[in-house]
Amino acid sequence: MKKLTFEEYISDYQIVSHKNIDLLDECGLSEHDLTEETIFVIVFNNGGYIECTSYGLFYAMVDRSCYENIDWKNIARHVFDWCDGEYFEAVNINSEKDPNGIESVVSSDYDEDGNFIWNKEVK
Repeated sequence: MKKLTFEEYISDYQIVSHKNIDLLDECGLSEHDLTEETIFVIVFNNGGYIECTSYGLFYAMVDRSCYENIDWKNIARHVFDWCDGEYFEAVNINSEKDPNGIESVVSSDYDEDGNFIWNKEVK
């Protein structure tokens, strides 16, 4: 995996409503991960997310810090920097062992008893 630039990172995202529980789940998020004021989430396809609140500010918790701003790109830099130091490295290391990456496991990979389905065809 080649190293992402900040510009590549912020250009690859999707906007998800806080009410779209299924899509949040596909993105690796739970409605319980979000603040009560969240109306939608900017989910970066390479990891990380930023919440948009009902009071017009964007919000992200990164490591042990909280960031709020009226411009999501000001917060995106903090998310990117954290991912660059923590998440991207984990994905790169695991991609050699797991070509599908750690983000490829979703709730549908488990049966009704919560057991991982090992022989499921990867799409």
